[in-house]
Formats: sequence, C-alpha cells, structure tokens
Amino acid sequence: MCNKVFLYLHAGLACVATNTLGHASVLAGSIGARADYLFPPGNVDALVEILRRLTAPEVLMRAQNAAWLAGSTRYSWDVECEAFLRAVSDALAGRLVPARTLAGEPARASAQQVA
Repeated sequence: MCNKVFLYLHAGLACVATNTLGHASVLAGSIGARADYLFPPGNVDALVEILRRLTAPEVLMRAQNAAWLAGSTRYSWDVECEAFLRAVSDALAGRLVPARTLAGEPARASAQQVA
C-alpha cells in the first residue's frame, strides 16, 4: 500500500479504494473510517455505486469528517512515532515482539528467526 492513503485521510478527503489487504486494514480499522468505500479490483459498477453515494452532500461530509478523524487521531506521526520508537528500542535491546498477521495470527517464523 502506498502512503497516499494516509495523506488523503490526514487531509480529510473521502477515501475510495480497491479492496486489498493494505487498504482494508487501514480503512476498516480506522476510527470512523468506512470499509464500505472499498470495491473489488476491476469492479467498475461497485466503484460507480460508491461514487454515486458520495454525491449526497451529507454522505460526503460524513466521509470527510471520518477521514480527518482517522488521519489526525490514528494515522499521524504524532501517534505512530511512539509505537515506532518503542519497537526500535525493543529491537535494539533484544526484546523482539513476535510479528502478527492482519488477522491477528502469529506470523510464520523466517529463517533468521529460527536460527
């Protein structure tokens, strides 16, 4: 996933995206963000339907407010830097936390982790 989605959220722009793991984890997991603005890759009819709904001013305003809230409270450097710095500090101190998948399951060990 590219960083543009985070910039769009922080700018308060309604986000419509293809339903990929990266987009779904951000849009569905965001505070107030809407997973129903995801459409299957290549499904033009689903994209058109989402865009049609967003032409209603109240729907667009809610989507913009939800995007801004997610961008400013969850996906901002002010919030993420603490988690990032804690992870780096733990790694440097040898306190590695097992990785997890998006579904919350433990990730499979890499060859380096096993050795």
